[in-house]
Amino acid sequence: TRNIIVDKTPSVSSDDYNGNWHNADFNVVITATDELTSVAYINYSYNSGAIVQTAGTAATAPINQEGNFTLQYFSADAVGKVESPKTIKVALDKTAPTTTDTGTDAIWHSSDVTVTLTPVDALSGIISTLYCVDDDGTCEPDLVYSGGIVISAEGENYIRYSSDDTAGNLEDIKDATNTVKIDKSGPTVLTTSPIDNKAFGFDNNNVTFAFSSSDLLSGSAAGANCSIILDDLLNKTATLPFASFTIDNVHTGRHNWSIICGDAINNLGSSSTLNFKVLSNFIYSADFNDFTNLIAVGDISK
Repeated sequence: TRNIIVDKTPSVSSDDYNGNWHNADFNVVITATDELTSVAYINYSYNSGAIVQTAGTAATAPINQEGNFTLQYFSADAVGKVESPKTIKVALDKTAPTTTDTGTDAIWHSSDVTVTLTPVDALSGIISTLYCVDDDGTCEPDLVYSGGIVISAEGENYIRYSSDDTAGNLEDIKDATNTVKIDKSGPTVLTTSPIDNKAFGFDNNNVTFAFSSSDLLSGSAAGANCSIILDDLLNKTATLPFASFTIDNVHTGRHNWSIICGDAINNLGSSSTLNFKVLSNFIYSADFNDFTNLIAVGDISK
């Protein structure tokens, strides 16, 4: 007695690929079964290329080239029945994204600056870009980038960023090409002479106005202008560095004055407004009682 097995059904194969992007080399394991006879072999190929044949019920297809490509396979049983080929897409991306920045230039600005980040990933695509801003370049990116980064804080701003892709590759944290420097404030202007609310007798009524200008951010650079406002009118303008104005023939009487200076990027700062009195030259011939009266009312000091 002989048993005759009739097998009209080909073997059935399947794979263990999960359909996701991978960021390291991996294998796709193909297995096949046959309910009546046995599995003779499994064939597979990449992108319809050369066929690799493996005898038995299992074959391992190594994935070690970056890209998104097809893996085609089929099996055959012991009586020569061949199943229809199956095709899957496999994806490998081992390369981290690359992010660049624009809008950083390391020069001082007097208004907000917008910095743009551009992440690029040629294979699996960008999932997210994180960034951070601080004043010393040590922060860890934790803010999700969704458009231009508006830098408004005065001082030197450091920007750091990193992107990750669909495959799970994470870009090393990068520092922006340059820092962003913001200075929206004018310089500090201090006056030293004439002293506020004092009266003086000047030869020929010539008055020297002394002051200083300093700026902790962009600086009071040479080339910036300072002006003296005398009696609410612009009187003289000069270019730093200098520290005084001399105005000839200031008429006898009470006057007010102030100084306005620019910094290295033309932000303006001003001193407080001071008052003084110019006394006529006749005072020098006044008797002692005249001087006593002037001291009493504060027109001159001892």
